Amino acid sequence: MKIEFVDPVLPSRRAWACVVGLAALAAVLFAAGRIMEARVAAIESEGRARAAAAELAKAGLHDEPSPWAEDMKRALDRAALPEAPVLRELETVAVTGIQLTSIDIDMGIHMATVELQADNDQALGDYLDQLNAGMPAAVWHVERLASAQSIPGPQQSLTGVSRATVQNVTLKRHF
Repeated sequence: MKIEFVDPVLPSRRAWACVVGLAALAAVLFAAGRIMEARVAAIESEGRARAAAAELAKAGLHDEPSPWAEDMKRALDRAALPEAPVLRELETVAVTGIQLTSIDIDMGIHMATVELQADNDQALGDYLDQLNAGMPAAVWHVERLASAQSIPGPQQSLTGVSRATVQNVTLKRHF
């Protein structure tokens, strides 16, 4: 008796490619179904929220703003305002001949106003260049440049004209 063993036939590459393709298609369809379910749930949730808001408005409960609504809006506005980077910009720049006299940050219009005294135009230019350094566009601008005032110095001439002048300057930055 002679026994012959038959070699098993392995699936071809085409068969494996079909199996892998069908598995990938099933995974994509499953993910698409989950995404659609999430979208439908979000739309239903939004619809319920709108209906509840409409019922509140209809009942007249939402007509008057709460007494603390304006304070809450200001508090949220202040929390969202990037005043720390603005103050950091002012702290890191120091130029001889520039003296800051006031810093005002207005939360309502998102603007920083800095008043300073500059000994000369070159010091003011250096100060502005350093404030705007690293920015894609200049964000600090001269808003007001007051007329120069003479300050008596230790080496005042005989004619009474001082050698040093001070300019009062206002800088502004919107953010």
